[in-house]
Amino acid sequence: RAWRRGNAADLLPLVHFALLGYSKLVHDMILAQGYDLFAKTDMRFLEAVYKVLREEFGYLPQLRVDQFFVDGFVERKVILVHDVLKLASRRHLDLRRQQ
Repeated sequence: RAWRRGNAADLLPLVHFALLGYSKLVHDMILAQGYDLFAKTDMRFLEAVYKVLREEFGYLPQLRVDQFFVDGFVERKVILVHDVLKLASRRHLDLRRQQ
């Protein structure tokens, strides 16, 4: 598959799902903090995601946004996607405990 080359089009849906589809609690938290991740180009979406990761999760990606959109950097991209999924899952559990 194309994701093995680090194709952003194959990886972005996973990031989108992690932050906006996996958990209504995480989705609502992101919106409540004023972030807009909808109706954006892929580049703008990822820029907004990076801002959420830095400011809300304290996570500093080891890959620049522009590097995400070129072939290569496969391992770093997969690590990033994995970390986003893990962060969203943990935040969901934290928010659920607070209810």
